[in-house]
Amino acid sequence: MSNTDEISIGDVRFIPSSRDLRDAQGKRIGLRKKSSEVLAYLATRRGEIVSKAEIMEAVWGEVSVTDESLTQCIADIRRAIRDKEQSLLTTHVGKGYSLSPAPAMVIVASHHRRNLILSGIVMILTIAAVAWALWPEPAPDGPARIAVLAFDDLSPSEDRGYLGDGIAEGIITELARYPELAVIARNSSFSFRGTATDIAEIAEKLRADFVVEGSMQKSGDRLKVTVQLINAHDGTHQWAHEFNDEIDDYFDVQSKIVLGIATHIGRELAWHEPQTGGPEKVSALHLYMRGNDAIQGQTPEDVRKARDLYLQSIEADPYAPYGYVGMALIVWQELPQPDLYKDMPLEDLLQMGIDYAEKALAADPDYYMAHISRGDMHDRAGENELAVMQYQWAARLNPSSADAMALTAEPLMFAGRTDEAIAVMERAIDINPIPPGWYYKSMAFVLWSAGRCEEGASWIENISRTYRPWELRHLMVNQACAGDIEAARNTAARHARMLPDYTVQTYMRNRTGFNNDELLFRFINDLRVSGMPEG
Repeated sequence: MSNTDEISIGDVRFIPSSRDLRDAQGKRIGLRKKSSEVLAYLATRRGEIVSKAEIMEAVWGEVSVTDESLTQCIADIRRAIRDKEQSLLTTHVGKGYSLSPAPAMVIVASHHRRNLILSGIVMILTIAAVAWALWPEPAPDGPARIAVLAFDDLSPSEDRGYLGDGIAEGIITELARYPELAVIARNSSFSFRGTATDIAEIAEKLRADFVVEGSMQKSGDRLKVTVQLINAHDGTHQWAHEFNDEIDDYFDVQSKIVLGIATHIGRELAWHEPQTGGPEKVSALHLYMRGNDAIQGQTPEDVRKARDLYLQSIEADPYAPYGYVGMALIVWQELPQPDLYKDMPLEDLLQMGIDYAEKALAADPDYYMAHISRGDMHDRAGENELAVMQYQWAARLNPSSADAMALTAEPLMFAGRTDEAIAVMERAIDINPIPPGWYYKSMAFVLWSAGRCEEGASWIENISRTYRPWELRHLMVNQACAGDIEAARNTAARHARMLPDYTVQTYMRNRTGFNNDELLFRFINDLRVSGMPEG
């Protein structure tokens, strides 16, 4: 690639006029249209801090978009230029973004050296062409982005349950342990369940290079799993296989699928010891997945059903971590306003949650959800730095767990590390591009703490479903902080229609884990400015 406006960004080369981005070997790096336009605009102002408003005006013009669109582009660019440390494309909190200045020295090759370089390029291209012909689908540049869709459960009604989700989630977790691969978070890839969306559209929405889909069928003690690996760029099937095994081989099948995927993407993976376990562990996992489905309903009956299923999971296999993780989640949800355990002192309830999380860790110290459970208990206890450490450990064990990253944000904020909190939310959304609603609340919270309150309000406004009460509270404090008092009072009125008896004092009583006095004072003041009754 040779062009007068070619620029270097780290190890990659970019031509702003043509939006052509290539690595050091001259191989094209894919970048979405809007992301390439953002990069091209930043390149024209290299070394300057450019505000979000300026970028959005230059790239989208009069088209109305949210800050999330720009955030997604920034994450896309960082992935393409391999800027994990954010040293090339820097976020300046409250100000904007900057592309690192050009290197101060440029070495011009001699005529003879240019000839040698050109000869070398010809040789490399010749070798590449031969390799391309011999290897049907080369791996994409950098870590391949993989989306594992929810597996269809084709079991007879008496055996149908949630093992299809379990096996797909297990594949996600195992694949994510390898730095050679970038695995999209479960929440995003499972969001297409039951839709007629085709693979190309799914891949575009998730920015995936490969898509894994499959089905599972349990009949008695037999297990049949089919799996397909699809190249998202051209729709070709890279690999398909059918496994017919005993139910005891459930975890072994997961590991075989992981190795099959890696081999056909063209990656040589470091060896990790696969999970093991017999029918008791499979039953415990099944009950745990059913509990996870039940708790999504949020009603007291749903939570009670989930609690019963988690306890059954522990009974099915007390040496597996799943049921203990589920019970820790129940306690985490109960701590602000207990219902199932309303007669138990909060200190005792917290200790019960700690005990369950510790048992999960003892059962499997490499299970990332066990570390999330322990982090949740540190969070509820207001132990911010310990919560951050535990969540970060979970993310190391399962780099596809955007939840582990996103959960880190609020403890970081309470510990006074607001810039890190915003950055970790941006990374979480990069690997979970279709995030759940609580991501929007967490992003709004950390932006509010940074004084970026108009942005914080816009994140809550991006939630497409009906707002929940805690989301309305975060919306009103951002509106009050931004000086939009009328909007804040309207939001407070909506909150009052949902919870007529909720007051500032109610919030004060239920503020579990909120142990930063300065932020608490600001939050309470913004609730009052919004017109929430004092109580």
